[in-house]
Amino acid sequence: MNAKKIETDMKQFVGGGFITRQQLARYMGRRDPHSVDRYLVDLERVNGKYYFIPDVAEALIGGRDE
Repeated sequence: MNAKKIETDMKQFVGGGFITRQQLARYMGRRDPHSVDRYLVDLERVNGKYYFIPDVAEALIGGRDE
């Protein structure tokens, strides 16, 4: 799976170009939204809670799952 495929899939999941931490957790099948924080730690937020989906997709592919 590549970042472009993940990006397209996330955009369809949320119906837009931005995703919240809680939406990302749901997208990944996780109950605890804090479980996805490691992917979002260095990303810029819009209005304090929205993340640009292409940035999130790159973070997911970038191997931040430690």
